[in-house]
Parts: sequence; C-alpha cells; structure tokens
Amino acid sequence: MRYFISLLSTQGNVYQTLKATIPYIHEPMKSKLEKLVEDLDRQNINNREAFLEFAESIGSSEAFMIMEMIFEFHEEGINKEDVQELENTINNLQQNKINELIEYKVNQMGKHANPILVYGLIFIFLFTGITMIAYLSQLNL
Repeated sequence: MRYFISLLSTQGNVYQTLKATIPYIHEPMKSKLEKLVEDLDRQNINNREAFLEFAESIGSSEAFMIMEMIFEFHEEGINKEDVQELENTINNLQQNKINELIEYKVNQMGKHANPILVYGLIFIFLFTGITMIAYLSQLNL
C-alpha cells in the first residue's frame, strides 16, 4: 500500500498505479496483484468483483475496506482527502502490527524470565533456611 500511495500522484489513475506497483512487490502478493491488473484489463469481469477478489485473497477485514476505497478511486477519480484517509488507515494498521509484535516479544521474554525468578527465590529461601539452622545449632539451649 505504501508503494501504491507513493506512486498514485505520479501515475495519474489507479490502473496505471497498480501496474507501476508490481515491480516493487514480492511474492506471493505480486502474483495476486498481477491477477488483479489482468482482471481489470478484461472487459467481461466487473471491476468491483476484481478488487473484492483481491481483498479476499489477502483475507483480512481491513483489506476489504482498503480495496473498496481504491475501487472508489478507480471509478470516481482520486480525491486528495480520501487518499489522506487511506494513508492514515494504513499507518494505523502498521502501528497496530508493530504493537502486536512488541507484545508478542514481551510475552516470549516473560516465558524465559519466570523460571529464573523462581530459581532466585528458591535460592534465597534455601540460603536463609541453612543460615538459620547453622545459627540455631551454635546456640546452647
């Protein structure tokens, strides 16, 4: 999506922008994008169905929302406010993705930290117990 937004102002329309984006995309998304461009070339396929099929191949609810906006750009023309909204949506999705990754990493680190804390507590209790036993054995009662 970042490539698409970056190239949108230079290419003129959505179709040309999608074609210009293909070299910058890696597999498996590249083949899906190529199929979308091919579907847009065909006259017997509804453009909306082509965009929705692409969103379906991605498989997220955000993909449907974004592809709906791109379809509107394709049909009605590019509106600068809508492009700004699309960019904000993509930035929010990226931020959510980063936050989820951070949370995952923290949880992974927590798995390794818990045994160390337990070992430390056991060591402290054993040391305290042995010290108390040694001290009490020195007393003449």
